Amino acid sequence: MKKVFFFPSFLLWSLLSPGGSIQAQFQELPKIPIKLPADFREAFPDTITKMCSSTIDYNLDRTVKDVSDEYHNTRNCLANSIISQSIHTINQDIRAIVHEKADVLPEAGDLSQEQCDEDLFQNTRQQQEAKGLQTRCGETKPHSSVLAAFSPCRVAEMWLAEWCGYEKYLWGKQRDDVSFGNEFGAAALSPDEWQQIFTQKRISYQHESEKSKQALQDTLWFYQKFEHNYRLWAWSTVIKENLKDIRDKLVEFRDVIETYPTKFINAAKPG
Repeated sequence: MKKVFFFPSFLLWSLLSPGGSIQAQFQELPKIPIKLPADFREAFPDTITKMCSSTIDYNLDRTVKDVSDEYHNTRNCLANSIISQSIHTINQDIRAIVHEKADVLPEAGDLSQEQCDEDLFQNTRQQQEAKGLQTRCGETKPHSSVLAAFSPCRVAEMWLAEWCGYEKYLWGKQRDDVSFGNEFGAAALSPDEWQQIFTQKRISYQHESEKSKQALQDTLWFYQKFEHNYRLWAWSTVIKENLKDIRDKLVEFRDVIETYPTKFINAAKPG
């Protein structure tokens, strides 16, 4: 069965809160790493895919640094790609309706980075849909299905799917004795050293989870404001440019009319 994310509005922070649907399954962290069942460890990446439809490989044997670098790079590249393409599609949407004077709109600068995939947005959306993500965001603009792809709701779905996988991965890393032992050489550690290092790492993983959640919230808030404000600015700019011709004609008409009192002053008065 396909996994469905439902966002009736742009900022559904209930999904991100401790009592939300994403967090509800979590239990208290153990004081020491626990031995996760072998079949659970093996199926962990597929389980995350089914739950979240995220595109990153979340194998527990991968180090947190490697996964964290990939996640944050993906998120940053997605942000740059989405903002750049959003400007372009909003401009196209306006030009499709207002054919005159729309060339005043600026094109987005190149926000891509060397390590970013040029087609990251399209590829991410396709991969998420292939893994079961189905949008529930309404097409609020029937004349522009392209623009709808960059609506705050659709963008929130995409980013939340990626964050969901990363957050589940950190949840697993805080519990798995196998990957912890492999990564930190637990076989050579005394029980006290084991406990000390695990406690430190567990706290750092918890902090990373909280920071990633806050970064996601800030990014979604920024995009919502940016998308709304840029569209308003673009429309007002084009409308203002189109009104210039009317303004010029009104000024010309006023100049002509103002000559009549001078030409015909006292013209109807008996001599």
